[in-house]
Amino acid sequence: AARRLAAAVAPAPWGAEPSEAAVAQWSRYEELSRTAGEIRYSEVNKRYVPPLSPMELPTTAPKDNASGRMSERHLKAEWSDEEIAGAVRDNVVMTWANSANRSSLPRMVRGEGVYLYD
Repeated sequence: AARRLAAAVAPAPWGAEPSEAAVAQWSRYEELSRTAGEIRYSEVNKRYVPPLSPMELPTTAPKDNASGRMSERHLKAEWSDEEIAGAVRDNVVMTWANSANRSSLPRMVRGEGVYLYD
C-alpha cells in the first residue's frame, strides 16, 4: 500500500513535490478504493495503472489522402430521397449513438442562422 501511495504522489518530472493536501487526498482515496477492482470480478472498477516504461506507438504505411475531384452530385440543385439515403448510409457516422439509426434521422431542408428546419 505504501509503495502504491508513493507511486501515486511521486514528484512531478520537473521536480515539484506534491503538497500535503495531495498526499492526504491520495491516502484517503486509497482507503476507499481498491486498486485491484471489485473482489469477485477483478477487472470491474479496476484503477488504471500506467505502464512503467514508455509505450511504442504502432506505425502504419503512409497513405496518400490528397483530395481528388469533387463529385458531380455536390453540384446538383436537388437530390432525390434515394441519393440522400445512400449518402447518409455511406458517409454518416454517429459517434454517440448506434450508427444503424442514422437512416431514421429527420432531413433538414433549410437553415437560418443557428436554426435548422426539417
